[in-house]
Amino acid sequence: MKNKAICVLLYLVIVAQLSAQSKYDQKGDLSVRWNFPGLIDPLNCNLTMGAEYRFLPHWSFVADAGWIFASPSEGGKVSGYLIRPAARYYPSLRHFFFFEAQFHYKYIQKKGQAWVPHDVQNDIPTYEKYENVRMHASSYSLNLLCGTQLPMRKPGGAKWDRLNRLKFEYYWGVGFHYYDETKPAGIAATDDFLPFPGLSQFALTPQVGITLVYRLVDKSIAKKTSP
Repeated sequence: MKNKAICVLLYLVIVAQLSAQSKYDQKGDLSVRWNFPGLIDPLNCNLTMGAEYRFLPHWSFVADAGWIFASPSEGGKVSGYLIRPAARYYPSLRHFFFFEAQFHYKYIQKKGQAWVPHDVQNDIPTYEKYENVRMHASSYSLNLLCGTQLPMRKPGGAKWDRLNRLKFEYYWGVGFHYYDETKPAGIAATDDFLPFPGLSQFALTPQVGITLVYRLVDKSIAKKTSP
């Protein structure tokens, strides 16, 4: 009899725990994201938007895409794009702390002026002309991040649901970064005349940022408010 009572009690505890967790289960949630600090990025000013989909209670897929429209450090003559797919893990269903593995690809096209060789024979140009040139650069990063999301205000009833869906996301971590810049075609013999020679380098970079997130579909709120 005592063993049966213990089994029944254990069963009730497990059911209660699973029921409580199900109210915080956010599987199926969909959020949109805006990386607003990118507009004033001193290296590459960009407009970057994205989305996050919670395909499992603890796991989500995140994807950002952006348009690079200027670079203060390069005199503004830059254009390009970036993409950032990532896999994210939330250890707890009740909190928004997460770990993330992110791949970051960026393509940049620089515009400038340089002495361009013409009629090159035996690596020696017959003459050079100062003209507009374009250089292409690509960067690849594997970023290991952690972070959290904080709502604009604390939950205060159903009427605040829409405002509670608006959150700031803070993240930090480290990135393994590879940068490759190519010289314009046909000017390999005139490095001394180029204001920006080709460059390839690997670096370990810190990653810190903030993103504005709005949850379009919030399954947890629906479960908390349902009878």
